[in-house]
Amino acid sequence: MMIKRILNSIETILSTISGVRYIDIDWGQGDSERVAVKMPCALIDVKEINKDYRAVGIVQGRKCTVEIRVIDINTTNTSAGAPQGQKEVYYAYLDLVERIEGAVSGAEGNRFVFEGLNRVVREDHLREMVIRYSISWRE
Repeated sequence: MMIKRILNSIETILSTISGVRYIDIDWGQGDSERVAVKMPCALIDVKEINKDYRAVGIVQGRKCTVEIRVIDINTTNTSAGAPQGQKEVYYAYLDLVERIEGAVSGAEGNRFVFEGLNRVVREDHLREMVIRYSISWRE
């Protein structure tokens, strides 16, 4: 099945990126205030699969949305008056998100199409960015 191939492919890509300490399918590990995984982590989810109406004839087209949640502990002050060293910790997190986005977007002949990135506002001590991709195929 294509879902398995997508998940395995993204997991392989993420495993090549230094700084990601935990990679898994998203089963809600990052939804609790007491996250029991190593940080920063990347959690992968196939959100939905729809018919791709660009396919013609008897060929069935599919389009899938994939999300990668990049979660880390937020222990730094990033205000304008904060020491530069504290800001650099946050900037390292942003660099990691950017490296993940670039690695997945360029993988498998650019099959993973970048659709967007958003910051998740959390009420706990964690910071989170979600990267969305789409991928299409024919069956």
